Amino acid sequence: MLKFKIIQELKPNEELLEIIKNYNYTIKNGKIKHLIATNALYLFNSINYQIENMYKFG
Repeated sequence: MLKFKIIQELKPNEELLEIIKNYNYTIKNGKIKHLIATNALYLFNSINYQIENMYKFG
């Protein structure tokens, strides 16, 4: 069985958050994992930004 260790949590881009602050959005953070017993690194679930309503009136 493959075993992974999280070595870094990816954080959202602050500049992008400033641009989309007036919209409803969700963010899924990503992780960089190390495959134990190797030198391989894997990117799991890169950061996803999902804007729920593009047009804000008012």
